[in-house]
Amino acid sequence: MPCGTPAWLRPMAHCRRSAQVANRIILQSANAGRRETLTFPREIIGDTAPPQISNVVVTRVGASIRVTWNTNEFANSTVLYGMQTGSYPQSVTNPLFERQHEINLTGLRGGTTYFLRVRSADLSGNTATGAERSIVAGGGVYLPYVARRR
Repeated sequence: MPCGTPAWLRPMAHCRRSAQVANRIILQSANAGRRETLTFPREIIGDTAPPQISNVVVTRVGASIRVTWNTNEFANSTVLYGMQTGSYPQSVTNPLFERQHEINLTGLRGGTTYFLRVRSADLSGNTATGAERSIVAGGGVYLPYVARRR
């Protein structure tokens, strides 16, 4: 059994510390206040392929930007973005592992061009980054005021 296996699953009392394994995979589960962590060397799992990113869609929704994409395996979601091509000083991350990803960028300056890239990492730590995209952020929604003349 790998290090980190819960005691009730471990047939022996001795287990080598997982800190000695350089490349490892950590699986965690939680249920009603009980949490278990299993650690496996990456070689046992054999997953060295990054997730494949597809169907990246960038849309303007009012003053914010919605970014959606798919991956072929469960992975987390990150959008890196900035106002200059090739420079992404800001990011928004969803740490949940999903296959259909959606990130909303809010608090943007209207009329400004933003450059962004999507990034996903699977449970094994393999990371993929999509191509750069750009979009102009919309301004706020303004309703016209019509005054009635008498």
